[in-house]
Amino acid sequence: MVEYKRTQWDNDFSDAVECRAPENQQYYVEQSDDVKYNEKKYWGFKRVMALVLVAAVAIGGSMGAVLQFANFFNDKSVANIAKAEEKTGSYYIQVPNYEAVDYKASVANEIPDIVERLEPSIVAITNQQIVQSFFYGEINRPTSGTGVVFNINEDSVLIVSNNHVVENSQGLTVAFDDDHTAKAELIGADSDYDIAVIKVKKSDIDDSILKDLKPVILGDSDKLRAGELAIAIGNPLGYTDTVTVGFISGVNRKFRMNSGAYMSLIQTDAAINPGNSGGALLNGKGEVIGINTVKIAETSVEGIGFAIPINEVKPIIDEILNKGHVSKPYMGISGEDVTREIAELYHIKEGLIVRSVQPDSGAEAAGLQEGDIITEVDGEKPVTFEVLVFIIKGKKVGDSLDIVYYREGQRHETQVELKERNQQE
Repeated sequence: MVEYKRTQWDNDFSDAVECRAPENQQYYVEQSDDVKYNEKKYWGFKRVMALVLVAAVAIGGSMGAVLQFANFFNDKSVANIAKAEEKTGSYYIQVPNYEAVDYKASVANEIPDIVERLEPSIVAITNQQIVQSFFYGEINRPTSGTGVVFNINEDSVLIVSNNHVVENSQGLTVAFDDDHTAKAELIGADSDYDIAVIKVKKSDIDDSILKDLKPVILGDSDKLRAGELAIAIGNPLGYTDTVTVGFISGVNRKFRMNSGAYMSLIQTDAAINPGNSGGALLNGKGEVIGINTVKIAETSVEGIGFAIPINEVKPIIDEILNKGHVSKPYMGISGEDVTREIAELYHIKEGLIVRSVQPDSGAEAAGLQEGDIITEVDGEKPVTFEVLVFIIKGKKVGDSLDIVYYREGQRHETQVELKERNQQE
């Protein structure tokens, strides 16, 4: 988990208003009394306008129009359209008449309602974790995180969290509030995608907790747009039910996890700190759109946190519950990127050079060898290792990849069937 710095919101944000304009109306911006005008230019301008008025009368213009214009000109508000000194400036503004809607009031009312409704379903997890110490060898060190109740069946309460919250555990405890805790059991986890599912027996949970406990509503993270409201609930530094509010800063952010796997994550500026891991990222409707997972911690940055999109989490949960593990497609190669500069320097093709091929893998069966340069995968080119990982991520076990590769300068094509990675390990 890493830390971010970001610029503090403008203090006037909370007073933002929405404008609706049924009709046009003119407004004047009054200048302060101490504004000094260029009197010479002002009266010169007035004389010119007087000559124009006289000419208008001579031509036969309407006297009523002349009087109306003269009254306007002589009105005190004329100072509002006269050009003032550079340091102040004045304007004649034409803006629509509008009705103000106070976002401060509406949002301030909605967020507490959302939090109050969902707080019972956001739980604290304590992991009695075994870690290696330089002086003492293996020691038991409790770590904390957060989990989200997504299902309640006849026997158990099911909770989703991050794998790094529950890994290497010698015992898991779930706190539903400050006074009620229960032991939890790990059902399954996926280290690549940092998702884990645990359960708590209903018989171990106090009835006063069960009656208010409800599963969260899982939203649709594919519909997210930058700028939407984001609400994070978790237990940073042991402060239970901490609420932080921000926005969706970006979607589909490519990120390499500690496991080495690449993921597309949701970026948010809602504060995500140690202990928030595994907690819920909510939208303005109170739907869970992500599972908080990581924060960039550098002294030069703030306000960049990430969550795993809930649409990525749903199939992982299903596989864990159905199989006890996540079935991941596996090609069976390791490789390095050949950039354009390297390709030009060594007169080879740009793409991904194969460094090794795993025995009994789909890549071996397709005839790929060390030194081959893959230039195209399913029509995507140029190919990098990151591109290949994301293409495979969208496949299922048993699917095939259409591969174009070069060996000793000769172009070849083949198909690689993706096998299940767990069978290869």
